[in-house]
Amino acid sequence: MDTISVSSIGRAREVVANLIFHSPSPVEIQGKVDTGAMVTCIPLSMLKEIGMDQKDLMPSTAQLRCVTGTDLQTCGELKISVTCNDITHSIKVIVTQLGNELILGLNFCKLFGLVTLADTCIQRKVSADQQVEAVHITDECEINYSPLLQK
Repeated sequence: MDTISVSSIGRAREVVANLIFHSPSPVEIQGKVDTGAMVTCIPLSMLKEIGMDQKDLMPSTAQLRCVTGTDLQTCGELKISVTCNDITHSIKVIVTQLGNELILGLNFCKLFGLVTLADTCIQRKVSADQQVEAVHITDECEINYSPLLQK
C-alpha cells in the first residue's frame, strides 16, 4: 500500500509549553511536548525567531528518525539557556533541516518538570464467577485517570 489517507480525525489534543530562550535577548516561544521524542529539536527555519543564526550552530553527530521512519537531516546543535516552568537550565537543542515546530523531548520534559513518571502501572480490576468461566478485564474507558493526571 503506497498511500494512506484519513477522511476524518477526532480533535487532536496537543500539549504545549511556553519557553524563554536566553539568546542575545530573551525570546518567548511555544514548544510541543512530545514524550515520545528522545531529543529536543527545532527546525532551521525557526532559528531567527529565537535570535540565532546558522553560524551559531555547533556540529552534531545526532542521527534522527521521524515517527514515519524516514531519516531527518540535522544541521547542527545549539547549547542555550532556556527557562520553562520557572526553571532555567542550559540545554542542547538539535537543529533539523525540516519541520515547523519546536519539539520538547522526554528528557527536556523531565528536566523542567513538565511530566511526572509513575513508578507503578495502573492496576485493572478482574472479576470471576465461582466456576471461573470467564474473566472480565476493565476496559480502558472505565479507568478513572483523574487522580493520576498532573501537569
